[in-house]
Amino acid sequence: MAGRQTTERMKKAFLAAYAKGWNIGQACKACGIGRRTFYDWTEKDPDFKADVDEARESRIDLGESMLLRNMSEGDTASIIYFLKTQGRSRGWSEKLDLSVASDLEVVIPDTLKGID
Repeated sequence: MAGRQTTERMKKAFLAAYAKGWNIGQACKACGIGRRTFYDWTEKDPDFKADVDEARESRIDLGESMLLRNMSEGDTASIIYFLKTQGRSRGWSEKLDLSVASDLEVVIPDTLKGID
């Protein structure tokens, strides 16, 4: 039973360190576990995985809030980044979609036939 309590205490220590903004490696070191232990916990303990996922979502929320704040302050780089990632459906992308239908027929003009 003591082993289970220790593991639960270490999981809480990991989540506390991770919530401070540390990455997975830093949080593992802070609570004295290896990365493999962390990944084992996430695979075997759905509650722990849910807690980690929730902490990750909170980080994304924070990042979005900061991005939106920067945009409201007129930060051009933040505005461009936002539009490239969130405004793709409106044409805000540097990447061209060059996909073609598979039933197209390729026609080679007579002037190009026989040229290697």
